[in-house]
Amino acid sequence: MGILPYSAAVDKWNAKKAFSYALSRRLAASDDETLLKRAETMKTCANTTSHAYCTECGTLVLDRVWLCRDRLCPVCAWRLSLHRFAAMCHVFDHLCATSEDGTIQVAMLTLTIRNVNADKLRETINAMQAGLRLMTKRRAWVRWVDGWARSTEVTYSSKQKNMHPHIHVLLHFKPGYDKHIAQHEFTEMWQACLGIDYKPIVDIRRCYERTPTTTEFWKRTLGVALEGLKYATKPASLKAMPDPVLFEYARQLARLRLVAYGGSIKQGLKVLGLTKHAEESGESGTEGAMIAECPKCASAALVNVILEWSEAGGEYFLRSM
Repeated sequence: MGILPYSAAVDKWNAKKAFSYALSRRLAASDDETLLKRAETMKTCANTTSHAYCTECGTLVLDRVWLCRDRLCPVCAWRLSLHRFAAMCHVFDHLCATSEDGTIQVAMLTLTIRNVNADKLRETINAMQAGLRLMTKRRAWVRWVDGWARSTEVTYSSKQKNMHPHIHVLLHFKPGYDKHIAQHEFTEMWQACLGIDYKPIVDIRRCYERTPTTTEFWKRTLGVALEGLKYATKPASLKAMPDPVLFEYARQLARLRLVAYGGSIKQGLKVLGLTKHAEESGESGTEGAMIAECPKCASAALVNVILEWSEAGGEYFLRSM
């Protein structure tokens, strides 16, 4: 073993990989052949990582890594969330730059439904996504919503022993919007589009408008909103699920499209060439590219660092530098 440079960055990789390895061992206890294959693939995810280490400023940048890209894999979910977050920030910068007055308005809409058992997740999520598609055709939505980014999230209720699926929708409003759609109207639309006989909980939170003088405040508020688009299921929920529930959850969410984009946001991703960075590929593969200079200080004084995962030690060790 050697002394690892930029230990804070390595600590992040250690935490994600350790959780991924623990999750793969849980899936390996299943008698489902498909889950067993997923467990084996997840076990080998990010076993070796290659980084460029800047000797001038100490920055450690990912150079190359093989990812399993399983939806449940904490390493892959983390990497995807970083790409998605960056892509969305670029899109909103683009929308602001191309708007007539340099101003845009964004809000986070959260749509919920009553909790369901794990074996009902797939049909419930399909119904919710169908309901949202109907909602996007409503008169008020068409009039005021210019673009949207939808992410379906599932949390586990340890108290009720069931699942809580909900949809986060990041909304980009058309010029002139000033809370023309009240929260109760969003609630009524959502109830009608779902075809349910109770009022679901709906939350709409404005991320404040972006103007040339509110850049830093904008970045902070948008950052909070984008948190809702990062994970299908947060680590705490995965840890809390008993194994039988975890196995059923994995089966129910297989091949579902949990993220989608529409309108100005979808077009923005396309124009910027970022569509693939914001989508789940579902196929294992290599992430990374050759680093010629440090992205922080632009120095070319880079050293290649190879980290290897140790099952016995439960952490990465320095294989070469």
